[in-house]
Amino acid sequence: MTQCGINPMNPNNHLPTINIFKKNIPKLGIGTWGIGGYMTKSPYSDYVNEITQIKYQLSKGLSLVDCWIAQGEGGSLELIRQAIEDFDREKITLLCKFDIHKYKDIVELETVFNKYLKQLNTDYIDVFQIHKPVFTNISERELNIFLMEKIKHGKVGSFAVSNAKKEDLINLKKKIDIPVEANEILYNIFDREYEVNGTIEYCNKNNIKILAYRPLNRGMTNIAHTSPSFAEIVNRYTLTPNQIALNWLLQKENVLALVKSSNRAHINENMDCMSITLTLKDLNDLDSWRM
Repeated sequence: MTQCGINPMNPNNHLPTINIFKKNIPKLGIGTWGIGGYMTKSPYSDYVNEITQIKYQLSKGLSLVDCWIAQGEGGSLELIRQAIEDFDREKITLLCKFDIHKYKDIVELETVFNKYLKQLNTDYIDVFQIHKPVFTNISERELNIFLMEKIKHGKVGSFAVSNAKKEDLINLKKKIDIPVEANEILYNIFDREYEVNGTIEYCNKNNIKILAYRPLNRGMTNIAHTSPSFAEIVNRYTLTPNQIALNWLLQKENVLALVKSSNRAHINENMDCMSITLTLKDLNDLDSWRM
């Protein structure tokens, strides 16, 4: 990949930043779920628009890109590659998911790793992320050796997990030498399971950042105005329900939200969610709010 060309601009629209994966980056990441299709290729996807909107987000300063080789039968990586190819690679953070629980052995893991490098046209992966912290054919010890080798040779920068509960994180800390830098979980104003089960508290105490996927509950936050208490907060600001929900998340110190959209208006709405700062009382009310 070229190391010259377009540079992502400084974050705008009042977005806060977070120190994660050895960088200081905006607290909004670029989600790609459904880009080029979901688990199979989609003939209905507008590939040109999907590439264009990823480029647009990068040009506005967003720099963390979520990647999963299983999407679109691997086709989503090709779209991501085309979207990032004109940008400075060092300013982009590629978060790559590995289905460790599905691979038959370490050889298959190596094969998938090399596919990521080839399809994204990169020499290294910023974040190696276990998609599900379940070890079947590959043990934690084998993964530890694999990661140590990749980090030693500059092929991996950081280690993260997805869908991990407190108990999973404790197990990983015991068996893998590389610290978990982030945990990607379902977290939004509706879904609070990881608050209840103690995972978020554990992450905060152990400096593990939270990557909130589906932070707008697939647009369902727009129905929150039917709740009088939520509507009262929305009506006091020039923000949409989606912006209020994102604002609440991004004001949390250790949380970064991964938002997917191929709609320019929605992207601009998301990026402008921090144009107003919610008060401490608003945040406390939203912490205790339930639909």
